[in-house]
This record gives sequence, structure tokens and C-alpha cells, in this order.
Amino acid sequence: MRTYQIVSLLIVCSAFAFVAGLKLGERRVQTPSAEQASEADGASCACEWPEGWAEVVASREAETPRIPPVPGKPSIIAFVGEDTDDCRRVMELLSDLQPRFEDEVGVAVIDARAYPEQAVQWQPRMVPTLVFLDAQGRETSRHEGPLPAEELLVALRSTGAKVE
Repeated sequence: MRTYQIVSLLIVCSAFAFVAGLKLGERRVQTPSAEQASEADGASCACEWPEGWAEVVASREAETPRIPPVPGKPSIIAFVGEDTDDCRRVMELLSDLQPRFEDEVGVAVIDARAYPEQAVQWQPRMVPTLVFLDAQGRETSRHEGPLPAEELLVALRSTGAKVE
């Protein structure tokens, strides 16, 4: 190939990559609001928080959650939305497992819509998103969507937490 052909090919490939990047950037996963969900399937959202977590989420009017929630300890940041079944499942999982790690791990539950500044900082692409932090507050891993209990415990162990 001649030089001008190679340069032309590179320009065309670069333009294609740029346009493809723009198109991918337009595709964002959006969680429908409760009204949109009920309009779509004709039912109302019957999501309820597990016992004890309603107070945690309801307290969001008080002040911005601390991240990490407990300095010097590994932490989980759970970005949730009130109207999703997956968020409810993640909250139930955290509620069930909390007795196993409550002395070892800090937990922050953040409604991504109520705290957009936290969402911008941590950039969850969807809800629920679990962000795992080590004792120094550095992200060690992240999981989007619901996950099995064993995967949650493995991710906690990767932060340095001593959980059974």
C-alpha cells in the first residue's frame, strides 16, 4: 500500500471509531420511574424495603452519607433506587448477611436519585450497584445488579474484611 492509502485508511478508521463511541455513549441504561413502570405494565410498583432498611433510606433527607461510612474499615456502598426489584433483592441480601460482617464492614446505602452528587462521584451505570472499598477508602471492586451471597462475601474478602 502506498502512504496516502494508509493515511486515508487510518482517517476512515478513526472517524468510524469516533462515531461508534458517540453511539455507545448515547445508550445509557435508565431505570424507569415508578410511574413509567406502572404505565408500561399496568401495575403499580409494590417494592418494599426489607425490615430495618426503610429507616436507612428514609434518612437520606437528613445529610449526605459518609463515604467510607466507617473510616479505617472495609466498606460496601450500595447505590439503589426505590422502585426496582433488583434493589430490593440486594437490600434483602445485605440485611440477611449484615450480622456476619457488621463489626468488620461499614455499609452505606445511597439512593442515586436523592444524592446525585454521590452518583456523579462514584458513577454507577445502573442500580443496584455495589462498590467495595478497602480500609483506606480505595475501590477494590464493583458489581452491577443483584448477586449471590457467596459472591458478595468473596468481594468483601477482597477488601481485606474478615468475614465467614
